[in-house]
Amino acid sequence: AERCGFPWAQPESGALMEHASGRGSAHILRASAARRVPQVPLLHIWAVASVCIAGVVAEGNGELKYCRAPEDCAIMSVRRGFAAKLCTERQHIPTFLTWPLRRMRLRITQMERIEPLASGSWWGAGLGETHSTPWLFYTAPARGFCALGIAPASWCRDCQTQQCQVVAPWWSPNALDGLLPPYGGCVHVHGLPKGVVRAEATWTSEFDPLVPLMVASGLILSHAWEPMRESAILHAAIGAACSVVVVVAAFLWFAFRQTRGLVQGTVPFGQSLGPLVMALLTFIPTARQALLVYAMPRSGWDLLEFVLAWRDPFLHLPMGSIVMAVALAIFAVSVVLGARFSVRFFASPPDPDGDVAFVIGSDGRRVDALAPRPWPQSLLGLIIWSSGALLLLFSTYTDMVSAALLLLTLSWRTVAHRVRQRWMQSSSMRPEDLRQLMPRSAFVKEGQVSTARALLELQDALRANPGLVRRVKEDCELRLRRFAEDGGHIQVAPELHDTGGKILQCVVL
Repeated sequence: AERCGFPWAQPESGALMEHASGRGSAHILRASAARRVPQVPLLHIWAVASVCIAGVVAEGNGELKYCRAPEDCAIMSVRRGFAAKLCTERQHIPTFLTWPLRRMRLRITQMERIEPLASGSWWGAGLGETHSTPWLFYTAPARGFCALGIAPASWCRDCQTQQCQVVAPWWSPNALDGLLPPYGGCVHVHGLPKGVVRAEATWTSEFDPLVPLMVASGLILSHAWEPMRESAILHAAIGAACSVVVVVAAFLWFAFRQTRGLVQGTVPFGQSLGPLVMALLTFIPTARQALLVYAMPRSGWDLLEFVLAWRDPFLHLPMGSIVMAVALAIFAVSVVLGARFSVRFFASPPDPDGDVAFVIGSDGRRVDALAPRPWPQSLLGLIIWSSGALLLLFSTYTDMVSAALLLLTLSWRTVAHRVRQRWMQSSSMRPEDLRQLMPRSAFVKEGQVSTARALLELQDALRANPGLVRRVKEDCELRLRRFAEDGGHIQVAPELHDTGGKILQCVVL
């Protein structure tokens, strides 16, 4: 009533305070009627109220009950040009350690509706309704990759200085969810759905099931890209999908050409009528929605029933069934032909017969000299690996965790090899496992005694056979004679006495 400016809706000083305190509208009408209601026919009041309510509903105006906590709720007015701003607070944000797996959800549930539902959903998201869902926009800090300038500009949206639209999921029939990152932000509700005058909004944090799904998909693609690029099943699936796309595109192009030729040849001003109609449907949403409501069914089953019910007006032949059977036959043939061509296109060269030349690699493996891999397989492997890397890079809500997952995936083979080496070294048998080893001091003493004994035996042999000194080089003969005479064979230079704390030993065993 206040929105339309009814005279009986203007309270006097101190009147109609029951509405602010949360009492029913019946008390408001009784209090205002007792004071200022003029003698107006009831039919006129009902007509004006209906027009006013229709205008309010069409504009998406209403009341939004926002609850920060179970016992802390406030009523906000949602009108054209005055959006309700709902921001996350400290008690709504999850703990920092759970940010990679969680997200913030603003749930808006309907409390009061004036117009009846046009479909099975609470929000009546059917064709032809002007505002079947709330107008939600949000502001939130940029992701780490975007803030640092690492990610391409086409992947980043500036939702910190300007408002970005919230994409509501389709799996919530009785409510509408606006999903935000775990670090929160603000959602601006610019309008309620058509027919809804009261709604309730609450913030919650929830686990995102898409995060582990994206992580698992990224790991599979980045680790199994080599066998996948050689898989004949994947090659056949790619060929079948591409053939279906080509057939559908060819059919649409043929239908467009035939329709354009028919319009230009039979309809007056047909050459200008097509662009004019396209411009009208592009710039006038009401005309586009009216055409969709008139021409398109509300569901896929209605479209299927419409096609199957189509019959020839003269012979009453089931033309819909015939067209559907021909379309299915063309679909099956295109799938088979596309799969066969794709398998041949991505096929590896045949294995050679007879002896195969090979070399030994740096790691000791045998490397056969085979024909090079075809470029379609190499390109397919690159696409598969890149897809897995991108999935890992944007899998979680925390960019540092996503980058760590990608780096771990890239270095997984090296890390696994190092771990395997350490495990083999720790599990291998050592000398002390087989027998008891002698102490180091005993080993050094025994080496010195054995070396002295061997030098004496060599000195005695040279003294017994003086001709042995002539069998060595000339620069060594003098040293060997001195060794045979007095036993001195090593002269350490003075600068070599300072070994820097290291022990220099010469042991002859």
